[in-house]
Amino acid sequence: MDNFHMIPPLIIEFPIIYLWINVFILFTYIIYN
Repeated sequence: MDNFHMIPPLIIEFPIIYLWINVFILFTYIIYN
């Protein structure tokens, strides 16, 4: 049961981390151009 409760927060946090990486790439792209 503990493992089942550990999975949803990871699924929720992963897209947020991916979104921050995309924002960082976008900002570096704007700075270099």
